[in-house]
Amino acid sequence: MQIARLLPLALLAVVALATPASAEDRSIAVPDSRFAPKSESVDVGDTVTWNFTGDYEHTAESYPGQPDKFDSGSKNKGDTFTHTFTKPGKYQYFCSPHQEFMKGTVIVGEDAVAKSFTSAKVKGAGSSIKLTVNLKEGAKVTLSVKGPKKKSVSKRLKAGKRTLTVKKLKAGSYKTTVTAQDDFDKKTTKKGTATVG
Repeated sequence: MQIARLLPLALLAVVALATPASAEDRSIAVPDSRFAPKSESVDVGDTVTWNFTGDYEHTAESYPGQPDKFDSGSKNKGDTFTHTFTKPGKYQYFCSPHQEFMKGTVIVGEDAVAKSFTSAKVKGAGSSIKLTVNLKEGAKVTLSVKGPKKKSVSKRLKAGKRTLTVKKLKAGSYKTTVTAQDDFDKKTTKKGTATVG
């Protein structure tokens, strides 16, 4: 009989412990010609609201190549734009009509990976140099080569075993640089050599 009375209380305690902390809403003011604050740190799941208070038309637009994209479209005085961040990273954004000087940053969560990769292999074959890399996280990967010809390729790649190739190279010896830039703008780099032809 005593157990039957305690069971509902025990279930209530389990539910209370399992309920995640509520997400927060942060505000960024958009008066004339700036974002205030210029940089904001939030947790994954938090919402940011841009409050447009200036007399001119503005936007809040993420740069391409970031894992979480947003674009407020044109906003006027009194308008708002809200975005919930679901992926960790450092998000750079800008106002489209004033992009030369009106920029901001939202840092979401923390960078949990020390290095994007620990090993990267480059190999020359034919007129190409191929990179094989095991990424621990999604990152923008760049393979640059210097030798008889100078060339580079860049692409955002997902975590896992990935490849990237520089093609149409002249025969000879090349110095190679592999760079992985993660979503917090931290870079992991490895230099090497490869021979083509």
